Parts: sequence; structure tokens; C-alpha cells
Amino acid sequence: MAAAFALVCVSAVAYGLLVATNRPETLGSEGRPPPTETAPVSSEDSTPEEPAKEGTNDTHATNPTAPLPPPGESCDDPRVLVGKRHALPPDYAPSDLASLMAYGVPIYGGDHLLREDAVEPLSGLVSEAASEGHELLVISAFRSYADQQNNFAHFTGIYGDDAEIVSAPPGQSQHQLGTTIDFTNAEVNYELLPAFGETDASKWLEANAWKHGFIITYPDGDEQGTGRQWEPWEYRHVGEELAGQIHESDMSLREFLTEEGVRPLC
Repeated sequence: MAAAFALVCVSAVAYGLLVATNRPETLGSEGRPPPTETAPVSSEDSTPEEPAKEGTNDTHATNPTAPLPPPGESCDDPRVLVGKRHALPPDYAPSDLASLMAYGVPIYGGDHLLREDAVEPLSGLVSEAASEGHELLVISAFRSYADQQNNFAHFTGIYGDDAEIVSAPPGQSQHQLGTTIDFTNAEVNYELLPAFGETDASKWLEANAWKHGFIITYPDGDEQGTGRQWEPWEYRHVGEELAGQIHESDMSLREFLTEEGVRPLC
């Protein structure tokens, strides 16, 4: 893990150059260049994939046989499992993406898009954090399949077979769902660094993000299951009810969604 940890930190410079090349403007940077970022690698569960079954959208925290949504709706289901063996199709993108800038959500490095039903909870989360003295800015949100394809190709050219340590192959990024964001703040120089996990803002997220419907995607202690190092900056919106069930279950997002069994069959 030490080698992977170092590789992620070094890759931040290269990713910053890639973002700066493709982004026409920066916002809220006070003259600073766009921050660096590493593209997340989504989780891989260890159970065989099962076909999605028709049913309702009911959620049962510990019942893997709970009714599932029709396959055509499963990519929009908050319980959908995305990972190495459960990739999103190239043509999938949410139809209800909204501008975070338009909603006044604090951002860094340019505008970002998120599904509409996640924007208001996100705004509430960062506002509550700010009221308690914690700065949180969104540095990344929705990324299309094509965006992730470009990112992964870039890192493959640098790291070869080790590219998946710092970038998800296209279709495997949680960001394609349009419900996943990366946070940053001044304490880590508006970058994505493991040191963010040691900040008070990160500790506040650990204790409170679930109340707003957000769950960390790659938590500390689930590295073997996800195949990823701890990423304290990345959170996925699943809704308050489901987030509460995950929080009460003491399971990771990957473990819980594996039991829910909703596959990306859209």
C-alpha cells in the first residue's frame, strides 16, 4: 500500500495539468491555478454477478433478496453497485444533471454537475459544515464515460499496468453516476491529498455526511474489499433513508450495495 500511496500523491501533478488543459475557466481560486486531483477507482465486490430482477424500488438494509427495480432503471437507482465487475455502459449519463454554481454550492476549479436530487442535500451539508467552522469545496462531481476514458488513457500512458491505482477504467467510476463528489479545502491547498483525512473538516464529514444522505465511497479499513486506498475526500449521495441504513449497519458502501444486489443494467 505504501507504493500505491506514493503513486497517488505523485499523480496529482499530472492530473492537475490534464484538468487545466481541458477546463476553460476557474472559479473561486483567487488567482491560483486549478487544483490537482486523482481520478477515483471504483470498488470491486468479490461475489458473482447476478442478473437484476424485476420488482419495486424498496430498500432493505440487510436483505440481499429485496425486490429490485427493472433493469432499465437500475443505473439511476441509489443502490446500484458500480465496480470492476459491474461497469456502467458508455452511453449512460443522468438526465437531470444540474450546475452546482447555479445553486450556490461552493466549488473550486470551475463549475461541476450533479443530479438535481443530490444538489440540495449537498448545499445543506456544506452550509452546516461552514456554520461549524469547516470549509468544504467541491472539486469534482459528474464525469462522463468519455471523460473517464480520457483520464484513464492519460494515466495508462504514465503508469502502464499500475494506472488503476490512480484512475478508474471508463465505466467503473462512481462519478459517472452523477451523485458522487470530491471535497477539498485550504488545509490541503485545494488539492486531493490523503492529508485531507486528518483535517477537522474530514472528521466532521465522517460524523455528519450520512445525515445529509452522503456515504464515503472508499472508507478506511475496506481497502482489501475495494482494491483502493482510503479516499477521505470522496462521498456518494444515496439519500437520507439509505444512508441512515448503511450507517446503522456498520457496513461499508461496497458491502451494503453488494447485498442489495442492484446491477448497472441500463
